Amino acid sequence: MIGIDLVAVHRIEKLSGRAWYTAFWLRPEEFLYLSEKPNAGESLAGAITAKEAVMKAVGRGFRQGTRPANILLEWSPSGAPSATFEGTRYLLSVTHADGYAAAVALQSGAAA
Repeated sequence: MIGIDLVAVHRIEKLSGRAWYTAFWLRPEEFLYLSEKPNAGESLAGAITAKEAVMKAVGRGFRQGTRPANILLEWSPSGAPSATFEGTRYLLSVTHADGYAAAVALQSGAAA
């Protein structure tokens, strides 16, 4: 399955200062990794849109009990993102430009 999402970076930057919001979307280690990036707002928006894309690829959202913090984001040494949710791995492509962040998630099989 495949999922895609788009978000305005300024919306995430505004909400990312609220502890409840970041705890809902991100694990503590994800937030730490992203907040240390040079363009932290864009990186946070990219991570949130990546998790939305994974939920769309899964075909389940908030109403079906999916919680974004249960989706594990990981980055390779080169910075390439991927996600794991309920034992399934997702390849991610994340981009940000002109005030927007977008992500595509593609189911790739069982997690290693």
